[in-house]
Amino acid sequence: MPERALCFAIIIPAAVIAYFPMRNQLKLPLRHLVLRLGLFLPFCVAVMTWAALTFSLSPNAVLFPVVILLFLFYHASLRVALCKSLSVFLSVISLMSILGIYASLVDARFYPSLGSNSYTLVYGGVHILAASLATLLLAFPMIHYGSRLVDRLNIRTPWWCTIPFSLLLTAIPLMLRPLKYETVHVNRVSSSVLVIITLFLLLWFLLLVIFYFITTSLLRSAKVAEEKQLLEMQESQFASQMRYLEETARERHDFRQSLRVLRELFDAGDMDALGQYISQYESSQPVRDVQSFCSDPALNAVLNFYAQNAISSGIDLRISVSIPRTHTISDVSLCRLTGNLLENALTAAGKTNDKWVELKMTTVNQSMLYILTTNPFEGHLKLRNGHYLSTTRHGDGIGLTSISAIAESYGGVAQFSHKDHLFYCNIALPL
Repeated sequence: MPERALCFAIIIPAAVIAYFPMRNQLKLPLRHLVLRLGLFLPFCVAVMTWAALTFSLSPNAVLFPVVILLFLFYHASLRVALCKSLSVFLSVISLMSILGIYASLVDARFYPSLGSNSYTLVYGGVHILAASLATLLLAFPMIHYGSRLVDRLNIRTPWWCTIPFSLLLTAIPLMLRPLKYETVHVNRVSSSVLVIITLFLLLWFLLLVIFYFITTSLLRSAKVAEEKQLLEMQESQFASQMRYLEETARERHDFRQSLRVLRELFDAGDMDALGQYISQYESSQPVRDVQSFCSDPALNAVLNFYAQNAISSGIDLRISVSIPRTHTISDVSLCRLTGNLLENALTAAGKTNDKWVELKMTTVNQSMLYILTTNPFEGHLKLRNGHYLSTTRHGDGIGLTSISAIAESYGGVAQFSHKDHLFYCNIALPL
């Protein structure tokens, strides 16, 4: 019985590794999660040990259904999309599978007459030892770099692409594990398996590194594109402002002449001509299309950009912004967040007869920034497990996902809700 329990205890270090990159995506406080895992994992080990003894099942036959149960628990404890949790979970499973081959080779040295379906203290001990060593070695890179990817990479395709590789790296080591250890001692089978499985371990690590660098490159390119878009908005607003200044400069230059005309008409008592001249003068003034919503130049450019879009779409955009000029939120993040909010709100409001959007940004005690948007929608929303889905494409709404990711990256929260035909977004960000 102890050897069986030791073999199944591999799920404990595997669970620890799986949670490393999810440190910022936990639904529960860490201490509560540790308490639940401390109760749940030993319970699973006990159930697997009982099942193996009662029904004389092989290790894999017992582990397979429990792994599914463990994944359901794992995914339910996180605030991430299925593709992220499944990608990380299967990657850890493939690592445990590879380490299991090393344990089998050592086990074959001590028990050449047994096979991979046997339970021994040597196999369980070596497997646990190798997994514990991997936990120590992977702690820093998984927590530091892995969590960065999980937090920032919200594009689903790269995560789904990792799953076939993880399944392959799980299946092949299982096929390499000898059913009878006596075959390992024939010729150079043991050395060949050792070389092959080491290559698989290096491949596993190499795939993680390649995935990290490719995705960080994608994130960097996306950030550059967003900054470029922000600069284009600022350039557009600057050009509009300069046109306004040039036009008003000419008007100020001609204002003295206009005053003389007004004086002459007034002295002559020709009120009809005076009124007509004033009307013509008012209509000739340039219309100011650049407004000052706030003191932040970048944010002001974004607000003007969407304000002009709202005017062209016939939408009443009501903006109220009161934020400090200096704060801890980067211009790019704040503009991305505001842009996504207004993009979604204007799109939804544009499909209704009651075309209006309200945006409020304010601070409390200079320590919290609150961003609130309200807009009507046509009455059709898609919900799955409490999450709003895109009404124009399959899956989650990209804008809402990006908003939540930005808020969480600053230790804040984004909440979405609806009532009747109004959609609400409430965001709180610590400053």
